[in-house]
Amino acid sequence: KFVADILSIGSAGLSAYRRSLEVTGNNITNVNTEGYARRDAQLIGVGEATMSPILLRSDSGNGVTVDVVRRATNTFLQAEAWSATATAAKLEAFSDRMDRLEKTVFSSENDLGTYIQGFFGKVQDLASNPTSLPDRITVIGSAGQLVDRFQDLSRTLTREITAISTDATDQLSEVNALTLQIAKINTQLNSNIGFAQKSNDMLDRR
Repeated sequence: KFVADILSIGSAGLSAYRRSLEVTGNNITNVNTEGYARRDAQLIGVGEATMSPILLRSDSGNGVTVDVVRRATNTFLQAEAWSATATAAKLEAFSDRMDRLEKTVFSSENDLGTYIQGFFGKVQDLASNPTSLPDRITVIGSAGQLVDRFQDLSRTLTREITAISTDATDQLSEVNALTLQIAKINTQLNSNIGFAQKSNDMLDRR
């Protein structure tokens, strides 16, 4: 019986450490898998976790076993990473829109300030010589160019507003779809309590 117990303890140890090696191999295989969190096999001695330090359970001393395979994650750091990613995406989208708008409104060829300065320059020329017919015609032409520029800018701003609205609608649809998927995964997680491997895989997906 003594030899049988020794062999049983050895077998339990081999099984536990084989499972640990399997977990390590799985970590290496999925090192580049998006969303995968490293697993850690927690070992526990068979018969441990007694409530009294002077009492042992009847099955104590029977080797070691894998208690649970846990995901090596930090909830706080994960939440901070999600928040930082969301902020970066928002600022990137804002910067992109502002850059496009700046290039449209303040481009060297279509700078609104240039048209305004040109118009008031023509008006000043006309004020110096009110009876000059050519100056009057020039002022009218400059005013027409300025009006055309304002209309171009109005159309440009309208297109940008429409594009922003369309992007927001598309992203809202995507968020709704992701929220639905997360809700389904949460439902599956609640129904898989006690199945650590399945729960870990679903948490990776989430």
